[in-house]
Amino acid sequence: METKLVKLGKVAKYIKNRVDIDCSNSGEYVSTENLQSNKFGVSFPSSSYPASGKVGTYQTGDILISNIRPYFKKIWQANKSGTYSPDVLNIRATSATLTQDFLAVVLSDDRFFNFMVATSKGTKMPRGDKQAIMQYEFILPKLTVQQRVVHIIKTIDVKIELNQQINKNLLKLSSNIVMAASLKSERITDLQTLLDSSRKANISIDEVSLDTYVSNTSLRANKRGLDTAEDYPSVKTVRAVEPGDVLVGNIRPYFKKIWFADRKGGASNDVITFRADNTTVTPEFLFGILYSDRFFDYVTATSKGTKMPRGDKQAIALYQVGLPDKDVITSVSDVVNPMLEQVSLNEKQNQQLTKLRNLLLPKLLAGDIDLSNIETVMNNA
Repeated sequence: METKLVKLGKVAKYIKNRVDIDCSNSGEYVSTENLQSNKFGVSFPSSSYPASGKVGTYQTGDILISNIRPYFKKIWQANKSGTYSPDVLNIRATSATLTQDFLAVVLSDDRFFNFMVATSKGTKMPRGDKQAIMQYEFILPKLTVQQRVVHIIKTIDVKIELNQQINKNLLKLSSNIVMAASLKSERITDLQTLLDSSRKANISIDEVSLDTYVSNTSLRANKRGLDTAEDYPSVKTVRAVEPGDVLVGNIRPYFKKIWFADRKGGASNDVITFRADNTTVTPEFLFGILYSDRFFDYVTATSKGTKMPRGDKQAIALYQVGLPDKDVITSVSDVVNPMLEQVSLNEKQNQQLTKLRNLLLPKLLAGDIDLSNIETVMNNA
Protein backbone atom coordinates (compact mmCIF):
# COMPACT_ATOMS: atom_id res chain seq x y z
CA MET A 1 0.00 0.00 0.00
CA GLU A 2 1.41 3.35 -1.07
CA THR A 3 1.64 5.51 2.06
CA LYS A 4 3.49 8.37 3.69
CA LEU A 5 3.84 9.57 7.25
CA VAL A 6 2.44 13.07 7.84
CA LYS A 7 1.88 15.43 10.74
CA LEU A 8 -1.68 16.53 11.38
CA GLY A 9 -0.77 20.21 11.09
CA LYS A 10 0.50 19.71 7.53
CA VAL A 11 -2.84 18.43 6.21
CA ALA A 12 -5.47 19.91 8.57
CA LYS A 13 -6.20 22.98 10.65
CA TYR A 14 -8.34 24.30 13.47
CA ILE A 15 -11.44 26.20 12.39
CA LYS A 16 -11.73 29.35 14.46
CA ASN A 17 -14.79 31.10 13.02
CA ARG A 18 -16.73 32.90 15.76
CA VAL A 19 -20.18 34.49 15.76
CA ASP A 20 -22.28 36.33 18.32
CA ILE A 21 -24.52 34.02 20.31
CA ASP A 22 -27.92 33.37 18.75
CA CYS A 23 -30.23 31.47 21.04
CA SER A 24 -32.31 30.37 18.05
CA ASN A 25 -29.42 28.06 17.14
CA SER A 26 -29.04 26.56 20.62
CA GLY A 27 -30.48 23.22 19.50
CA GLU A 28 -27.31 22.49 17.50
CA TYR A 29 -24.88 23.69 20.17
CA VAL A 30 -22.01 21.29 20.93
CA SER A 31 -20.14 21.44 24.22
CA THR A 32 -17.99 19.12 26.31
CA GLU A 33 -21.18 18.26 28.18
CA ASN A 34 -23.26 16.85 25.33
CA LEU A 35 -20.36 15.23 23.47
CA GLN A 36 -20.52 11.60 24.58
CA SER A 37 -17.65 9.57 26.03
CA ASN A 38 -15.96 6.70 24.19
CA LYS A 39 -16.65 8.12 20.72
CA PHE A 40 -20.44 7.86 21.00
CA GLY A 41 -21.02 11.13 19.19
CA VAL A 42 -23.23 13.91 20.51
CA SER A 43 -26.58 14.15 22.26
CA PHE A 44 -28.82 17.11 21.39
CA PRO A 45 -29.89 19.43 22.83
CA SER A 46 -27.15 20.59 25.15
CA SER A 47 -28.25 21.07 28.75
CA SER A 48 -26.95 24.64 28.75
CA TYR A 49 -26.20 27.47 26.32
CA PRO A 50 -24.11 30.58 27.02
CA ALA A 51 -26.09 33.75 27.59
CA SER A 52 -23.56 36.12 26.00
CA GLY A 53 -20.32 36.29 24.06
CA LYS A 54 -19.25 34.41 20.96
CA VAL A 55 -19.33 30.76 19.93
CA GLY A 56 -17.59 28.82 17.21
CA THR A 57 -19.38 27.65 14.08
CA TYR A 58 -19.15 24.25 12.46
CA GLN A 59 -20.45 22.83 9.20
CA THR A 60 -21.33 19.38 7.91
CA GLY A 61 -18.25 17.15 7.92
CA ASP A 62 -16.29 19.10 10.54
CA ILE A 63 -14.72 17.05 13.33
CA LEU A 64 -15.49 18.25 16.86
CA ILE A 65 -13.39 16.99 19.77
CA SER A 66 -13.68 17.82 23.46
CA ASN A 67 -10.44 19.39 24.64
CA ILE A 68 -11.14 18.89 28.36
CA ARG A 69 -10.10 15.56 29.91
CA PRO A 70 -9.26 13.97 26.55
CA TYR A 71 -9.19 10.50 28.12
CA PHE A 72 -12.99 10.53 27.80
CA LYS A 73 -12.53 10.25 24.00
CA LYS A 74 -15.32 12.60 22.97
CA ILE A 75 -15.55 13.10 19.21
CA TRP A 76 -18.25 13.73 16.60
CA GLN A 77 -18.18 14.29 12.85
CA ALA A 78 -20.94 16.80 12.21
CA ASN A 79 -23.88 15.85 9.99
CA LYS A 80 -25.36 19.33 10.23
CA SER A 81 -24.21 22.90 10.90
CA GLY A 82 -24.30 24.64 14.26
CA THR A 83 -22.21 26.20 17.00
CA TYR A 84 -19.80 24.95 19.65
CA SER A 85 -18.14 26.01 22.90
CA PRO A 86 -14.54 27.24 23.29
CA ASP A 87 -13.62 23.96 25.01
CA VAL A 88 -14.29 22.05 21.80
CA LEU A 89 -11.79 21.74 18.94
CA ASN A 90 -13.00 21.94 15.33
CA ILE A 91 -10.62 20.30 12.84
CA ARG A 92 -10.90 20.33 9.05
CA ALA A 93 -8.70 18.83 6.32
CA THR A 94 -6.75 21.33 4.18
CA SER A 95 -4.95 18.99 1.78
CA ALA A 96 -6.31 17.49 -1.43
CA THR A 97 -4.53 14.27 -0.44
CA LEU A 98 -6.72 13.82 2.66
CA THR A 99 -10.49 13.34 2.75
CA GLN A 100 -12.48 14.73 5.65
CA ASP A 101 -14.05 11.34 6.32
CA PHE A 102 -10.65 9.63 6.54
CA LEU A 103 -9.43 12.37 8.88
CA ALA A 104 -12.43 11.62 11.13
CA VAL A 105 -11.41 7.94 11.18
CA VAL A 106 -7.80 8.84 12.04
CA LEU A 107 -8.85 11.11 14.89
CA SER A 108 -11.21 8.48 16.33
CA ASP A 109 -8.29 6.06 16.74
CA ASP A 110 -7.28 5.36 20.36
CA ARG A 111 -3.71 6.23 19.47
CA PHE A 112 -4.74 9.80 18.73
CA PHE A 113 -6.51 10.15 22.07
CA ASN A 114 -3.56 8.55 23.86
CA PHE A 115 -1.36 11.19 22.21
CA MET A 116 -3.74 13.94 23.37
CA VAL A 117 -3.61 12.63 26.92
CA ALA A 118 0.17 12.26 26.93
CA THR A 119 0.70 15.84 25.71
CA SER A 120 -2.14 17.47 27.69
CA LYS A 121 -1.62 20.20 30.29
CA GLY A 122 -2.98 20.21 33.84
CA THR A 123 -3.83 17.47 36.33
CA LYS A 124 -7.29 17.84 37.85
CA MET A 125 -8.88 19.08 34.61
CA PRO A 126 -6.30 18.37 31.86
CA ARG A 127 -6.68 20.07 28.49
CA GLY A 128 -5.24 19.08 25.17
CA ASP A 129 -2.25 21.12 24.01
CA LYS A 130 -3.39 22.57 20.67
CA GLN A 131 0.12 23.00 19.31
CA ALA A 132 1.15 19.49 20.33
CA ILE A 133 -1.99 17.99 18.80
CA MET A 134 -0.98 19.32 15.39
CA GLN A 135 2.30 17.37 15.70
CA TYR A 136 0.42 14.05 15.78
CA GLU A 137 1.74 11.75 13.05
CA PHE A 138 -0.26 9.21 11.06
CA ILE A 139 0.02 7.17 7.87
CA LEU A 140 -1.65 8.85 4.88
CA PRO A 141 -2.50 6.33 2.13
CA LYS A 142 -3.68 7.14 -1.37
CA LEU A 143 -7.28 8.34 -1.78
CA THR A 144 -8.69 5.00 -3.00
CA VAL A 145 -7.42 3.28 0.15
CA GLN A 146 -8.81 6.08 2.33
CA GLN A 147 -12.24 5.50 0.80
CA ARG A 148 -12.05 1.76 1.51
CA VAL A 149 -11.04 2.28 5.14
CA VAL A 150 -13.83 4.81 5.64
CA HIS A 151 -16.34 2.39 4.10
CA ILE A 152 -15.47 -0.34 6.60
CA ILE A 153 -15.50 1.90 9.68
CA LYS A 154 -18.62 3.81 8.63
CA THR A 155 -20.50 0.52 8.14
CA ILE A 156 -19.83 -0.33 11.79
CA ASP A 157 -20.60 3.22 12.96
CA VAL A 158 -23.95 3.27 11.14
CA LYS A 159 -25.03 0.07 12.90
CA ILE A 160 -23.99 1.48 16.29
CA GLU A 161 -25.90 4.71 15.64
CA LEU A 162 -28.96 2.76 14.50
CA ASN A 163 -28.96 0.73 17.71
CA GLN A 164 -28.63 3.93 19.72
CA GLN A 165 -31.61 5.47 17.96
CA ILE A 166 -33.71 2.32 18.43
CA ASN A 167 -32.87 2.31 22.14
CA LYS A 168 -33.74 5.99 22.49
CA ASN A 169 -37.14 5.37 20.91
CA LEU A 170 -37.82 2.22 22.96
CA LEU A 171 -36.92 3.89 26.25
CA LYS A 172 -39.05 6.94 25.50
CA LEU A 173 -42.00 4.77 24.45
CA SER A 174 -41.72 2.56 27.52
CA SER A 175 -41.68 5.58 29.83
CA ASN A 176 -44.61 7.18 28.03
CA ILE A 177 -46.66 4.01 28.52
CA VAL A 178 -45.87 3.96 32.24
CA MET A 179 -46.51 7.68 32.69
CA ALA A 180 -49.87 7.48 30.89
CA ALA A 181 -51.01 4.90 33.45
CA SER A 182 -49.48 6.79 36.37
CA LEU A 183 -50.96 10.18 35.53
CA LYS A 184 -54.45 8.69 35.12
CA SER A 185 -54.41 7.31 38.64
CA GLU A 186 -56.17 9.25 41.38
CA ARG A 187 -54.12 7.48 44.05
CA ILE A 188 -51.08 9.65 44.78
CA THR A 189 -48.15 8.51 46.89
CA ASP A 190 -44.58 9.47 47.73
CA LEU A 191 -41.78 7.87 45.72
CA GLN A 192 -40.30 6.39 48.89
CA THR A 193 -43.36 4.15 49.36
CA LEU A 194 -42.50 2.36 46.09
CA LEU A 195 -38.94 1.52 47.10
CA ASP A 196 -37.38 -1.43 48.85
CA SER A 197 -36.65 0.06 52.26
CA SER A 198 -34.11 -2.57 53.31
CA ARG A 199 -30.54 -1.37 53.58
CA LYS A 200 -28.62 -1.97 50.37
CA ALA A 201 -25.52 -4.09 50.82
CA ASN A 202 -21.98 -3.06 50.01
CA ILE A 203 -19.63 -5.30 48.04
CA SER A 204 -15.86 -5.37 47.69
CA ILE A 205 -14.47 -3.33 44.83
CA ASP A 206 -12.65 -6.54 43.83
CA GLU A 207 -16.04 -8.01 42.85
CA VAL A 208 -16.68 -5.21 40.34
CA SER A 209 -15.32 -4.88 36.80
CA LEU A 210 -15.10 -1.75 34.65
CA ASP A 211 -18.17 -3.06 32.79
CA THR A 212 -20.20 -3.31 36.00
CA TYR A 213 -19.06 -0.23 37.93
CA VAL A 214 -21.51 2.67 37.72
CA SER A 215 -20.31 6.21 38.45
CA ASN A 216 -21.60 9.65 37.62
CA THR A 217 -19.04 9.86 34.81
CA SER A 218 -19.82 6.44 33.31
CA LEU A 219 -23.53 7.25 33.11
CA ARG A 220 -24.27 8.98 29.79
CA ALA A 221 -26.11 12.28 29.65
CA ASN A 222 -29.63 12.63 28.23
CA LYS A 223 -30.80 9.16 29.31
CA ARG A 224 -28.43 7.24 27.06
CA GLY A 225 -27.49 4.49 29.47
CA LEU A 226 -24.09 3.40 30.67
CA ASP A 227 -20.52 3.52 29.36
CA THR A 228 -17.67 1.29 30.45
CA ALA A 229 -15.98 2.98 33.41
CA GLU A 230 -12.54 4.50 32.83
CA ASP A 231 -11.06 3.40 36.16
CA TYR A 232 -11.86 2.08 39.62
CA PRO A 233 -12.48 4.27 42.68
CA SER A 234 -9.91 4.35 45.47
CA VAL A 235 -12.26 2.70 47.96
CA LYS A 236 -12.57 -0.81 49.35
CA THR A 237 -16.34 -1.21 48.99
CA VAL A 238 -19.14 0.17 46.80
CA ARG A 239 -22.92 -0.04 46.89
CA ALA A 240 -24.21 -3.31 45.41
CA VAL A 241 -26.30 -3.14 42.22
CA GLU A 242 -28.81 -5.83 41.27
CA PRO A 243 -30.55 -6.44 37.91
CA GLY A 244 -33.70 -4.33 37.80
CA ASP A 245 -32.24 -1.51 39.89
CA VAL A 246 -32.61 2.00 38.49
CA LEU A 247 -29.48 4.13 38.78
CA VAL A 248 -29.58 7.92 38.52
CA GLY A 249 -26.64 10.32 38.48
CA ASN A 250 -27.01 12.70 41.42
CA ILE A 251 -24.49 15.36 40.36
CA ARG A 252 -25.94 18.07 38.11
CA PRO A 253 -29.23 16.22 37.64
CA TYR A 254 -30.12 18.37 34.61
CA PHE A 255 -27.83 16.01 32.63
CA LYS A 256 -30.56 13.36 33.04
CA LYS A 257 -28.33 10.35 33.63
CA ILE A 258 -30.22 7.10 34.17
CA TRP A 259 -29.73 3.37 33.58
CA PHE A 260 -31.92 0.29 34.08
CA ALA A 261 -29.47 -2.29 35.42
CA ASP A 262 -29.31 -5.52 33.43
CA ARG A 263 -26.50 -7.07 35.48
CA LYS A 264 -24.96 -7.17 38.94
CA GLY A 265 -22.32 -4.60 39.83
CA GLY A 266 -21.44 -1.71 42.10
CA ALA A 267 -22.19 2.01 42.19
CA SER A 268 -20.44 5.10 43.52
CA ASN A 269 -21.89 7.40 46.17
CA ASP A 270 -22.65 9.99 43.50
CA VAL A 271 -25.23 7.64 42.00
CA ILE A 272 -28.63 6.98 43.60
CA THR A 273 -29.75 3.35 43.41
CA PHE A 274 -33.52 2.92 43.34
CA ARG A 275 -34.86 -0.60 43.96
CA ALA A 276 -38.55 -1.35 43.51
CA ASP A 277 -40.60 -2.84 46.32
CA ASN A 278 -42.06 -5.62 44.18
CA THR A 279 -45.13 -5.90 46.36
CA THR A 280 -46.17 -2.36 45.38
CA VAL A 281 -44.53 -1.66 42.03
CA THR A 282 -42.40 -3.52 39.48
CA PRO A 283 -38.86 -2.50 38.44
CA GLU A 284 -40.14 -1.74 34.92
CA PHE A 285 -42.87 0.57 36.21
CA LEU A 286 -40.46 2.34 38.57
CA PHE A 287 -37.99 2.88 35.73
CA GLY A 288 -40.70 4.44 33.54
CA ILE A 289 -41.53 6.93 36.29
CA LEU A 290 -37.90 7.89 36.93
CA TYR A 291 -37.05 8.12 33.21
CA SER A 292 -39.59 10.89 32.61
CA ASP A 293 -38.59 14.55 32.19
CA ARG A 294 -41.11 15.31 34.93
CA PHE A 295 -38.95 13.49 37.47
CA PHE A 296 -35.67 15.07 36.35
CA ASP A 297 -37.23 18.55 36.33
CA TYR A 298 -38.31 17.96 39.93
CA VAL A 299 -34.86 16.73 41.01
CA THR A 300 -33.23 19.73 39.33
CA ALA A 301 -35.67 22.20 40.92
CA THR A 302 -35.12 20.77 44.42
CA SER A 303 -31.34 20.22 44.11
CA LYS A 304 -28.79 21.86 46.40
CA GLY A 305 -25.79 23.90 45.28
CA THR A 306 -25.09 26.11 42.29
CA LYS A 307 -21.84 25.27 40.48
CA MET A 308 -22.15 21.52 41.08
CA PRO A 309 -25.76 20.95 42.23
CA ARG A 310 -26.75 17.62 43.76
CA GLY A 311 -30.16 16.08 44.09
CA ASP A 312 -31.70 16.40 47.55
CA LYS A 313 -32.41 12.81 48.59
CA GLN A 314 -35.03 13.82 51.14
CA ALA A 315 -36.90 15.87 48.52
CA ILE A 316 -36.58 13.05 45.99
CA ALA A 317 -38.16 10.62 48.48
CA LEU A 318 -41.23 12.90 48.61
CA TYR A 319 -41.68 13.07 44.81
CA GLN A 320 -45.36 12.56 44.07
CA VAL A 321 -46.32 9.56 41.95
CA GLY A 322 -49.66 8.40 40.62
CA LEU A 323 -50.03 4.72 41.53
CA PRO A 324 -52.62 2.68 39.58
CA ASP A 325 -54.04 -0.65 40.68
CA LYS A 326 -51.70 -3.63 40.85
CA ASP A 327 -53.24 -5.34 37.82
CA VAL A 328 -52.64 -2.21 35.72
CA ILE A 329 -49.03 -2.03 36.89
CA THR A 330 -48.55 -5.71 35.99
CA SER A 331 -50.13 -5.30 32.54
CA VAL A 332 -48.04 -2.22 31.76
CA SER A 333 -44.88 -3.96 32.96
CA ASP A 334 -45.58 -6.95 30.73
CA VAL A 335 -45.63 -4.58 27.75
CA VAL A 336 -42.54 -2.63 28.80
CA ASN A 337 -40.31 -5.55 29.83
CA PRO A 338 -39.57 -6.81 26.26
CA MET A 339 -38.64 -3.24 25.27
CA LEU A 340 -36.07 -3.01 28.07
CA GLU A 341 -34.73 -6.45 27.20
CA GLN A 342 -34.23 -5.33 23.58
CA VAL A 343 -32.42 -2.21 24.78
CA SER A 344 -30.05 -4.43 26.75
CA LEU A 345 -29.41 -6.67 23.71
CA ASN A 346 -28.73 -3.64 21.51
CA GLU A 347 -26.28 -2.25 24.06
CA LYS A 348 -24.42 -5.55 24.19
CA GLN A 349 -24.24 -5.64 20.40
CA ASN A 350 -22.88 -2.10 20.37
CA GLN A 351 -20.19 -3.12 22.86
CA GLN A 352 -19.12 -5.93 20.53
CA LEU A 353 -19.21 -3.65 17.49
CA THR A 354 -17.11 -1.07 19.34
CA LYS A 355 -14.54 -3.73 20.25
CA LEU A 356 -14.46 -4.85 16.60
CA ARG A 357 -14.02 -1.28 15.43
CA ASN A 358 -11.20 -0.64 17.90
CA LEU A 359 -9.49 -3.87 16.82
CA LEU A 360 -9.75 -3.19 13.09
CA LEU A 361 -9.00 0.53 13.08
CA PRO A 362 -5.27 0.52 13.94
CA LYS A 363 -4.67 -2.38 11.55
CA LEU A 364 -6.50 -0.60 8.74
CA LEU A 365 -4.63 2.65 9.36
CA ALA A 366 -1.31 0.81 9.42
CA GLY A 367 -2.03 -0.98 6.15
CA ASP A 368 -1.91 -4.42 7.77
CA ILE A 369 -5.16 -5.56 6.10
CA ASP A 370 -5.40 -6.18 2.35
CA LEU A 371 -8.17 -3.94 1.02
CA SER A 372 -7.70 -4.66 -2.68
CA ASN A 373 -10.99 -6.60 -2.96
CA ILE A 374 -12.88 -5.12 -0.01
CA GLU A 375 -15.80 -3.90 -2.14
CA THR A 376 -16.50 -7.47 -3.29
CA VAL A 377 -16.24 -8.82 0.24
CA MET A 378 -18.55 -6.13 1.71
CA ASN A 379 -21.14 -6.51 -1.07
CA ASN A 380 -21.28 -10.28 -0.54
CA ALA A 381 -21.41 -10.06 3.26
